[in-house]
Amino acid sequence: MTITKYKTPDTAIFGLNSERERVFFGDVRKVQDNKELINLVKIRNQIFFIDQVQVLDDNKCAFPLMHMTIFGIKNLTKLLNGTNDVSQEEVCKVLEQMNPLFLEKVDLTKYVNFWDDRVWDFNDNLSYVFYNLAFTDLKKGYSLDYGEDVTLVEWEDIYFRLNPGWLWNSYRNYAEKVFDNLSETEESLTSNYIREELLK
Repeated sequence: MTITKYKTPDTAIFGLNSERERVFFGDVRKVQDNKELINLVKIRNQIFFIDQVQVLDDNKCAFPLMHMTIFGIKNLTKLLNGTNDVSQEEVCKVLEQMNPLFLEKVDLTKYVNFWDDRVWDFNDNLSYVFYNLAFTDLKKGYSLDYGEDVTLVEWEDIYFRLNPGWLWNSYRNYAEKVFDNLSETEESLTSNYIREELLK
């Protein structure tokens, strides 16, 4: 069966501009300035993703917040690498830049022996454990806890305990810095990805 992919119409709403006016896909496709283009994507991400997912954190909806945050981290990785095809290593690098806690060393042996259906990279950083137990599917290798003292810690040998609000805010803060930096540098890799993938 052949799947036909249709171009998003020029008249479809893309988001808002810096003056809070509506902009359409057709308008954004005409933008030549990389800085302006990246800024429009930043505003779109804020309105259509961050502002709406924040409601989940406000209401302590732990499980959906966890998975929407993972979605955001994956998309940010794609944006930074200029491709939809990103590796585990690239996602882990974003996690480690997002929060230094992901650089903490972990003994992978117990995870490899118990979670034997996962593909493990023998890097001993927490980012790799987190990726393998939380990014790959819905099997739970973690416990969600909104406790004030909980960030991301090892728990009961083969599980870790996660505060989804902490993860979400780590993503939010890092995403803001990424977009600000991209706007300043007018990163061509990212702007090419936006034109080739996001504006289809």
